[in-house]
Amino acid sequence: MDCCAYCLGIHPKSLRAAGESNSRIDQLGGWQVSDQYTEKERAALAWTDADQHHDLRHTR
Repeated sequence: MDCCAYCLGIHPKSLRAAGESNSRIDQLGGWQVSDQYTEKERAALAWTDADQHHDLRHTR
């Protein structure tokens, strides 16, 4: 979710190898409006997203 080219290339492959569905991986960028994620997963994604944006604001 940090839009790093390396991460975008490597992590989906790892997730697929671990059995995650293509649909959930493909919709990750739109997790806020996707029906693919549970409330618990949405909370974790929101926390991760907020933390990432906080880091970006303070490193520029």
